[in-house]
Amino acid sequence: MPTKRITSCLAGGQHWQKIALTFFSSELLQMWRHLKHQAPGTSERKFVETLSEISKTSNRCATIDRKLFGLASRQYDHLLYLLNTEINGRELFKCLACGTCPLAIHVDGNMKLYRWLSALGVDVPSLFADAGIVDTIKFLNFVAKINAAKIPCGSSSKDSCGSAKYKAGKEDSSHKKALAETGIVFCSCRHGVLWRAVDMDKGESYRHILYLHDFALQQKFNFFCYDVVCKYWPFAKDVGRKLETEDFQKHTKEMIPFLSRFHGKTHTMFCQLLYGGHWMTGAASTTGETTEQTNSKMSRYGSTTKHMSNPNRRDHLTDAMIYWNQGKECGMAKQLAKFYNAALDDSVRYDKEFEKQKQTWLEETKRQLHEAREKLSKAQQAMDEIPYKLKKLLQIKSPAKKLRDFAVVQSNKL
Repeated sequence: MPTKRITSCLAGGQHWQKIALTFFSSELLQMWRHLKHQAPGTSERKFVETLSEISKTSNRCATIDRKLFGLASRQYDHLLYLLNTEINGRELFKCLACGTCPLAIHVDGNMKLYRWLSALGVDVPSLFADAGIVDTIKFLNFVAKINAAKIPCGSSSKDSCGSAKYKAGKEDSSHKKALAETGIVFCSCRHGVLWRAVDMDKGESYRHILYLHDFALQQKFNFFCYDVVCKYWPFAKDVGRKLETEDFQKHTKEMIPFLSRFHGKTHTMFCQLLYGGHWMTGAASTTGETTEQTNSKMSRYGSTTKHMSNPNRRDHLTDAMIYWNQGKECGMAKQLAKFYNAALDDSVRYDKEFEKQKQTWLEETKRQLHEAREKLSKAQQAMDEIPYKLKKLLQIKSPAKKLRDFAVVQSNKL
C-alpha cells in the first residue's frame, strides 16, 4: 500500500515538490491488524521500532516512518470495511442470529475508554465516519430535542435503589477536567454482537441511554436491558410525555424494560419483581449482561486510545468493534449449539427443581395444616371446659358469713 510523502521547498525563486512513495506490504498491515486486536493495547510505536530493529539486524536502513505507517494502517482497515460492506454487501454491525426480529439489547457504559484533552495526534478526518460510533453532531442534535422538553438538572449525584448506588444512574453529568472524552457507551444483543456506540464528552447520563434506546426501537428490539432501568424508565416516560410526540412515546410503549439479572440482585425486592428479567415472559435465558463481556475486551484498548486524536480513536475503536463482531460471527454456530444444549439442560433442571420445590411446599403445607389442627383441637377442648368451670364458679358461696362467724368466735374468746 503506497503512501505519499511530499516535501515542499523554495529554490531559486521556484516552488517545487519532491514526492517520495513509501510502500507497505499488505501482509504486514494484516499482521498488525490482527496483533492490535488480538492483544489490545499494543503500542504502534513499539511495533514500528521492532520492525526497525529487525531491519538493522538484517543490515538494512531503518526508514519506516511511524506516522506514515499509522496512516497506511488506517487506510487498510477502512479498505477492508469497504470491501465487506460495498462489495460483499455484509452488515458488520448486525447479528445474523438475531435476524430481523432481535429479542433483547443491553446498554452499558465503559469509562476506561477515555481520551486526554492534551492528546492531539494527527489531524486527519475520520474514515469510518458514523459507522459503529455515532457522529457527535448527530448525537448533539438529538440531545437538543430532549433538552427542549426536560432541562438538565445540572446534578451529577448518583441514583440509588435500595442500599446500592450506581454511577450510571443520573439524568445529567458534569464535565471531567483534562478529558476530551470520558468514555463510550456500547449496546449489544443477547449474542454479544456490538450494534452501536456513542461517545461521552461528560459522564454517562440518561441522554446517552435514550439515544441508544431510540436506535433499539428502530431495529425492532423487544426488551431493553439496563443496569438501572428502574430509574431510567420514568425519565424516558417523562421525555415522551413532555415532548408530546409519538416518536418518543413509542420508546416506553413498544419496548419492555428489563433489569439486568446480576445487577438486579443489588436492587430492592419490589424493583426485582417489577423489572427483573427472570420473570419476563418470552425473555427465556436472556441475562441482560452481554455488554459487560464486550467491555472486558474493549477496555483493554484504553491504554492506547487515550493518547490518540479524536478521529484516530474513533476509527481504531470502530475497527475493534468490527473485529469483535467478526469473531462472534465465526463462532456463532458453536455458540448457538452451546446455548441450545444449555437450554435443554436448564429445562430439565428447572423441572426437577420445580418438582422438588413443589414437594417441599406440599410437605410444609401439610405440617402447617397438622399444627393448625392440633391448635384447633386444643382450643375446642378449652371451650368444652368453660361450662364446667362456670358451674363450679357459680357453686362457690360468698365467704362473708364464714368471716363473720370466725370474727364472733374470736371475740368470745377474748
